[in-house]
Amino acid sequence: MPPISSEPKTPLPQLISDRYEPIGKLGEGGMAEVWLCEKHGMAGFRRRVVLKFLKPDDARDPEFIEMFVDEAQVGALLDHPNIPRVEELGEQAGIPFMVQEFVDGPSLHQILKASKDPLDQRFVAQVIADVARALHYAHEARGRDGRPLNLVHRDVSPTNILVAAKGQVKLIDFGVAKFEQRDTKTQAGQLKGKIRYMSPEFFRGNASHKSDLFALGVTFYALLVGQQAWAATATFAERQAYQRPSELRPDVAPGLQALVMQLLAENPDDRPRSGTDLAERLEHWLDTHGGKLSADDIAAVVRALFPRPNWRRFQATATSGSFLETFSGSTQLPQSTSAHLTSSQHTMTQVHLLPPSVVRLAVVSLVVIAMGMIALIALWVVGPERERTAPAEHTAQLDADASLAALLDKAEAALERGDHAETSSHLRASERLDATDADLMSRQESLRGRLKVSTQVAVIERLIETDASKALDRALALDAEYPG
Repeated sequence: MPPISSEPKTPLPQLISDRYEPIGKLGEGGMAEVWLCEKHGMAGFRRRVVLKFLKPDDARDPEFIEMFVDEAQVGALLDHPNIPRVEELGEQAGIPFMVQEFVDGPSLHQILKASKDPLDQRFVAQVIADVARALHYAHEARGRDGRPLNLVHRDVSPTNILVAAKGQVKLIDFGVAKFEQRDTKTQAGQLKGKIRYMSPEFFRGNASHKSDLFALGVTFYALLVGQQAWAATATFAERQAYQRPSELRPDVAPGLQALVMQLLAENPDDRPRSGTDLAERLEHWLDTHGGKLSADDIAAVVRALFPRPNWRRFQATATSGSFLETFSGSTQLPQSTSAHLTSSQHTMTQVHLLPPSVVRLAVVSLVVIAMGMIALIALWVVGPERERTAPAEHTAQLDADASLAALLDKAEAALERGDHAETSSHLRASERLDATDADLMSRQESLRGRLKVSTQVAVIERLIETDASKALDRALALDAEYPG
């Protein structure tokens, strides 16, 4: 990781300079950035936290603000050892931000990638049991008025389950959760979450706590077997024809296989009654197979897979300057934002909507142009370097080029699956290689552009059903960035 700039390019707001020192950028999604920071206090008090904030462009959008605030509000209501705390929701220089507990450990997605051998079944059972208890707590949570929230996470997956280096299992990212008192409602025909983990009833718009258990079952299967039960694009018929875990891993315990298959039942009534029901059955299995695992036992598995704590990979291009500039700019929130940050009664302004079919056609046309220009830009950027970098004078250089090619293959496959997080992970890893092959570097640059476009298109697609005019504006802005 390159050194982070210690001097911001613009004056630092009092709140950020006094309380939060940026360490590195952990990642970003369609509308928010996530940074690891160190919180400062009196008498030299210091503690690491995660600071998440809306991107400046999205901080002007009332719907994105409401989604962001909803995530913080539900996080503040959940107090469970397997769910990270939300410690603060605020606004600085027109940018909403939230402060969350820092979980220093890999995700299950990273654990699966790091494990060359099948994971220990007791480890898998204990992790799934801990997540099941977190889900049950969330499903049963009540608001401050005592009324049930009827919360559904809607995005349970390996990337959203962290295992701390000290052995605690944490369910994260309630950003697309559904609950009774949420201000922002999902529009008809709009899906939120990852398709591979969606239950049949989820697709029909009837997500419930049983849908979260289904998604946990898909995760359970992947941990036991080391591969997914089905492709993200699988039809319902293909899903029901998935291979039993024991067909791929003969030593899978019958009791665990039975639970996985029950979780993946098409009919929600055939799944476990609740997260607690699932956790108790897993813990009973553990009791008869050597006993439940302690936090120290789980931590030992993490240490074995990650001898060095290399799960935390900061984005190489991020600097404290870029973080600080965000909070010292002149971005202004809509007039209603300040009130919304203190009240949950904000009502979105209704705007005239263009026909979605018109917008979709425009978006497709503009994106095709942008993708074509990305390929040309990659050639222009790398072309002048071709003569200098082409010769491979050392075996180490050949190895670096081969490693780069392998990472780019993985990144391209992940991008085709629509997995932006995995694509970004492979590209970040590729940036650490000292490769010189001009064609590979051109391909790397092209993939960066394709990922950026694909991420923006995902945001545009969400907007089509709710604010088609804004979707078209974003498509035009994307086209302007890659003019053709």
